[in-house]
Amino acid sequence: MILILSRESAESTTEAIIDWLNFYNKPYYRFNGKDLFNGKIEVNFFLDKVQKKWLFIIKDGNLIIKSSDISAVWFRRFFDFETRDRIKFQTDDIKEFIAIDKINAYHFKEALNIFRLFEKSLNNIFWLNRPSDSTDKLKILELAISCGLQVPETLITNNKMELSKFIEAQKHIITKATTDGTGFKIGKEYLSGLTTKIDNEKINHCKHDIFFPSLFQNQIKKIYEIRVFYLCGEFYSAAIFSQNNTNTEIDYRNYDEERPNRVEPIDLPLDIKKKVNKLMNILNMNCGSIDLMKSIDGIYYFLEVNPVGQFLGISEEGNFQLDKKVSLKLIEKSNEKEKSKC
Repeated sequence: MILILSRESAESTTEAIIDWLNFYNKPYYRFNGKDLFNGKIEVNFFLDKVQKKWLFIIKDGNLIIKSSDISAVWFRRFFDFETRDRIKFQTDDIKEFIAIDKINAYHFKEALNIFRLFEKSLNNIFWLNRPSDSTDKLKILELAISCGLQVPETLITNNKMELSKFIEAQKHIITKATTDGTGFKIGKEYLSGLTTKIDNEKINHCKHDIFFPSLFQNQIKKIYEIRVFYLCGEFYSAAIFSQNNTNTEIDYRNYDEERPNRVEPIDLPLDIKKKVNKLMNILNMNCGSIDLMKSIDGIYYFLEVNPVGQFLGISEEGNFQLDKKVSLKLIEKSNEKEKSKC
């Protein structure tokens, strides 16, 4: 059986893979992070002293699933957006508000740590992505350079004067998050954390000489951006011509539904593939969405890798059928494990 670790909402990618597993009549079980505490499913982790490891039993109605039933795992996501604020009630008392916030933070940390027990329990089978996969963007930039990849000139500073010097040297710069910067919810509103251009006007608007430490990079003059889906050594790449639209010029995720970017499948140069493959092996990632950029002078720049990045968009544009390929890889590895038990 294939175990899918996902989240309950906003996961069309998980549902696309499940459609293919159903098509191939392959048994699977989807466990959403919220299932740890939503009261619908019973989950028991126990430390087996004979095997000297954590094992688990899931009881979902009449269905009982044991660690030993699982032959492959696809880790997709942890929790839904609202999980961090699990306990909710209205209060005008600031002390109560702070107490609720602290309790929610504690519960979230505990749930995250317990969720990771799945990896400890199933460390001897095939995982497509793991909860422990590195998402330290700053460390990844270091490793990318060590693998021979080009990265934009980068500065992290909390000093207005140093930032002014950087923009004077680079002329055009952007800022983006050092972690997963896709955004977060506040109430019913979703605030995005997209890449943003920084100029002297914005710097001068800053009233303080010292500010929250932030990452800044040289804005590469590009021919196109490249989204690569990496799957166990295979590359599926698409060029995104985002520079011709002011909405998407800085970050193609700032979609323009009326004037969508032109997207074309491309084949990366062999030397770039070798360097990216080396990086993925060092990171111990067998799957991920990789962002590159080709500059107007023909240089390929590495930007970042997200082990759980979205890929259905480029799959459709490039006719890659990535949802099918992911499901077939899971089925292949699951079948191999099940045969080895016979």
